[in-house]
Amino acid sequence: PGNPFQPTGKPRPWIPITTSGVGNPEGNADLVGQIHNHVAPVRDLIKAVQDDREPLCGARDGAATVEMIFGVFESHRQGGRAVALPLKERDHPLAKL
Repeated sequence: PGNPFQPTGKPRPWIPITTSGVGNPEGNADLVGQIHNHVAPVRDLIKAVQDDREPLCGARDGAATVEMIFGVFESHRQGGRAVALPLKERDHPLAKL
């Protein structure tokens, strides 16, 4: 609850978001462990190769993820300014600090 852009004088409680829903305890700890330990993505990649299909998170999704992270780095490098995606400069933004 609340607005992160309007801080309050006192801290707000952390509300977990789990596979069981907002504020509910995790009901599928095994799946979470498989994701955190990269077991599920590796299994999906192997199955995707066997089935001749794209993995759940393929190259395009991976590239978009890196682009967004680099956007955050570039914004930081520019003093918090908004940056347009796709980035014009394709080098690693933190290498320019």
